Amino acid sequence: MTADMSTEFEALRREIREYHDAFIEAHVSNRPDFFVQDLSDDYVNVSRGELLRQTEDEILELFTDYLGNTTFSEYRLLGEPTIGLSKDGSVAWSIFRLKVAGARTLADTTEVQFDSTWGCLVLFERRDGRWVRIAEASNRKPD
Repeated sequence: MTADMSTEFEALRREIREYHDAFIEAHVSNRPDFFVQDLSDDYVNVSRGELLRQTEDEILELFTDYLGNTTFSEYRLLGEPTIGLSKDGSVAWSIFRLKVAGARTLADTTEVQFDSTWGCLVLFERRDGRWVRIAEASNRKPD
């Protein structure tokens, strides 16, 4: 790898790392719009044994409800994400752990406390000079 490529790859890795900061900030500052930015048309979310192919409107509705009814006492990365890049820099992935704690108010006004650790993977593709999310997978560590 040449010095120019190494510098370019480091810049691409920084962009993915900055995604994490924005991801956390969107959670704690109640910004559901963040979660529909930069999604590919074929985006898939792997969760609870399901492959979810939701529309932007469905994702926005989900995060509007979730963030609007949740107060976080803690939302942070547990260590630095592992960020990888394909040899040509067109695909990136990030593997990371999160500590998430707080309270969620349910439809019947019951408040549920939570304190959990999550493992996550996000797959990105470089399109038109920007990263788009093409897939995400996450799971909660059992209590």
